[in-house]
Amino acid sequence: MSTKKEVKNNSLDHAKHNSDVCLHLTNETDYYDWIVTTAFYSSLHYIEHRLFPLEINKTIYQSFDEYYHKCFSVKEHRPNKHKVRSKLVDKYMESIAFCYNRLKDCCYTARYDDYNISKPTATSAQVLLSSIEKFCTSIHT
Repeated sequence: MSTKKEVKNNSLDHAKHNSDVCLHLTNETDYYDWIVTTAFYSSLHYIEHRLFPLEINKTIYQSFDEYYHKCFSVKEHRPNKHKVRSKLVDKYMESIAFCYNRLKDCCYTARYDDYNISKPTATSAQVLLSSIEKFCTSIHT
């Protein structure tokens, strides 16, 4: 079983890895859809780093996956993980909820609707990621 510190470090390492890929793509390519996608997945891991462990009704969840599987145990009735994560962000991270949800929507468009993403949209995704990263890696108060 992973310790609290290992779970947090894994989320942060994964976030930084995706952020580095996003930066690399920005400098090396015109694949703006992948810049948006890597920005979103980086933000997802930053969110999980900051949010967990999470205590709800005297139960402590060490990770998003633990929360998701314990709270939505009936597989056939589980909501989409992205929607569940967004609701947690809306409730517990109000100050960056807009950034996260906007980035999620941009990524969805890039992956499933239209991969022809503009450079300004990719640049906007990086700004949103930067805001999320700053919030999620700042010292908790």
